[in-house]
This record gives sequence, structure tokens and C-alpha cells, in this order.
Amino acid sequence: MNADDPNPDKPNWIGIIVAAVFTIPAQALLAFLLITVEFRDKKPPIPRVALSTPNAELLLHYPPEVPLAWDFVTVPGGCFTQGLDTIAVISAKPAHEVCVSAFRMSRYEVTRHQWFAVMGREHPEQALAAPNHPAASVSWLEAYKFIQKLNKMTGWSARFPTESEWEYACRSGGRDERYCGGDEADTVAWSIGESHGIVQRVGGKKPNALGLFDMSGNVAEWVWDRFAPHYYAVSPRDNPQGPHYGDSGVVGNERVIRGASAGDPRTQMHANTRWHQPAGYIPRRTGLRIVRPVEEESE
Repeated sequence: MNADDPNPDKPNWIGIIVAAVFTIPAQALLAFLLITVEFRDKKPPIPRVALSTPNAELLLHYPPEVPLAWDFVTVPGGCFTQGLDTIAVISAKPAHEVCVSAFRMSRYEVTRHQWFAVMGREHPEQALAAPNHPAASVSWLEAYKFIQKLNKMTGWSARFPTESEWEYACRSGGRDERYCGGDEADTVAWSIGESHGIVQRVGGKKPNALGLFDMSGNVAEWVWDRFAPHYYAVSPRDNPQGPHYGDSGVVGNERVIRGASAGDPRTQMHANTRWHQPAGYIPRRTGLRIVRPVEEESE
């Protein structure tokens, strides 16, 4: 304040304005930091994975602290013709006889809820999907870690299905079906024509004759087998496990993907269609389902 000011009681507007300029942003910044810390510390509880009784209903409830149950279908063993000579995909030839032993397969694709229950995290691409949508955009290596962690939590012996097990189950126990559950794609599969490329909740279409859902569409599914384009020509008849690393024709560390996704047209949803990607690659709209031994049916 100027000592010669004739009106010493009038407010110092310049000082007030300067103080406001520096004080208000500081207060706003402090409030923002407090809110950020508060929300950062409020982490959702990690849900439990509950051992299911045989054929229990798949629980799709939220919030995630509700225990999960898994639903498995017993697939009886048998023989079928794998591959198709008339399909354009060279790696799906030749058609050859394969026999698989009985196993149990999850009725639905692994969901976001189940993935989060085991892994405690999800991929950014899944963030806007509902908990009963498939866990998608995962690599084979990430899916392998999921299965290993699930087994440790539950005491199960879960694993990927082999490619032959997958196709046998997809075709309702080896039936002559164009798609996984029949000859009409729209009744059993989500294709890009209906879904516009958006992955849907599990179980939204009709199941195949074994009671398995979404094997032709929604998300494609990783299987155990390594990829070799001419493996079908040398595949063993009984319980083939796919080629081994170092075998002739094996393509790097690539693994087979079966089925198709909501981003694919109906023409690519044939039960014999094969895909392949490196094990560490994260393809969009690709997830998994698991299988367990029939000996664990009572657990």
C-alpha cells in the first residue's frame, strides 16, 4: 500500500487479482490430486474361483466377488474324418481318420469374468465388454499362463484341447456338419454380418448336439497344436498331439487357432477352417476354452 494514498482503506485490487491467479489453480490441483488418490486406492475385489459340481450353471453375476462356477460337457470318445479335401485351405487337407479318447470340455468360451478371477487383470480391448463376454485378444502364451494358474488355484488338470479334440467336439462328436452344430451358420455362430464385428455374450446362439456353444463364431480359439501346413498328411490316427518343435514343416513357434470370430464372414466359419499365429502374438477376437480329463468329472 502506498503511504501517500489518500484513501488507505480501499482494497488493493491488483494484489487480490494476483493472489487469485496463483491460489485458485493451486486449490484445484490439490483437489484433483486428492480425488485421483482416492479412486486409485479403491480397487475392485478379486473374485474367487469356486470348484463346480458337474454340469453346474455358469454364473455370470456381477459384482465379481460372487463365486464362479464352471460348466463342462463330457465328450465321448470316437473316430471321425478330420479335414476336408474340397476346402480351399491347403492345410486342412487331406481328410484323414482320427480317433480321440473321451474328455470334458467347457461348455462356453472362457469369459472375461473367469479370466479376471484367475489373472486379476484384463486386456484394454476387453474393458468395455460385459463380464459374460469371452476373454478376447489374448495370446497363446497368455492363455497357457491362465490355464496353469487356474490349475494351481483349483487342483484341476485343465489344458488346451488338441486340434483333433476341438474339431471332433465342434462337429457334435465327429458328425458331418458344415458348421459347429449344423449346416446353417446363423443359428450357431456370430458372424460379421450379424454382429458388425462386435463380440457377443457367450451362449447367445444355439449349441451343437453336445451342448457346446459358440464354436463356429464369436471368438476364434487357441488349441494346443503347433502349426505345420502338411501335418494332416502324417498325423497319427489315435489322439494326435500336433507336430513337435523341430519337426519338418513346423513354422517357428506358431500355434493353431480354430473356429472363427464375430469379425469373420460366414464363408470362413466352416468346421474345418484352420488359422495359425505365433504363440506370443495377440490376435483380435481370439480366446480359448479348456478341457479336463473325464476322471475329474466327480470334482
